[in-house]
Amino acid sequence: MRLKSFALVLTASACALFGIFTITNYGVRLDRLTTAAAQTEVQSSPNSGDNSGPTLTPAKPAVAKAVKASIIAQLNAFKKDDYAKASIYQSSLLRQNFTSADAFRSMMKTQYPEFASYKSISFGPIETTSDKKAVEAAVKLTGTDGYTVAAVYLMIMENGLYRVAGVQGGASPHPIVIPMDPAVS
Repeated sequence: MRLKSFALVLTASACALFGIFTITNYGVRLDRLTTAAAQTEVQSSPNSGDNSGPTLTPAKPAVAKAVKASIIAQLNAFKKDDYAKASIYQSSLLRQNFTSADAFRSMMKTQYPEFASYKSISFGPIETTSDKKAVEAAVKLTGTDGYTVAAVYLMIMENGLYRVAGVQGGASPHPIVIPMDPAVS
């Protein structure tokens, strides 16, 4: 798949964790990469008419196995409520968005409960850039509550390990309930 454009963007909020690429019919087009993942790629402007962005190809079995292992290890750490260990699987830039493991835990449990306590995961396409430093992995997760969500992980190679640079999708399917103050009616 030839990618048409991307730019370098990283916000200082949890939004950077979710929302860095677009899912199109279970295929993926990168809109933005974190700085670390993009260091080896060519930057292209959406209006330049230049389609020289990175090309994604199916990951070789060894790369797919390593990516799956990192994702599953992080999910298992979430399940054990070990967010210090789970943060090992975050890219260094993503880790900067959270002041502590408790802040990371709070965000995951409230906004992404299917990840925080998953029951099962299935993997879809896993694609990589030519240098294998950035990989996209489509997943479907079912939480212990029975809800299933679809998401796409962006993984980057950092210090010999594929780490999570971001995830698109997977937000809680549960309605957000804001309790009413009985004194205000």
